[in-house]
Amino acid sequence: QLYNLASDIGEKNNLQADKPEIVARMTDQLEQIVSTGRSTPGAPQKNAVEVVLRKPTPAAKPKKKTK
Repeated sequence: QLYNLASDIGEKNNLQADKPEIVARMTDQLEQIVSTGRSTPGAPQKNAVEVVLRKPTPAAKPKKKTK
């Protein structure tokens, strides 16, 4: 999700589809932070826990048949 908090403090207008370049840039930055274990300059560090950036989408549950 991507919001312009300067004009949409209530987070009602998701800009993700309209601004793919911003989403891509921020995703790249997040992947870099996770892979190096830090957001500041310095030697890479190990993350304290496993980080999953893209969680799998659960499969749709089949609808129950009604009699």
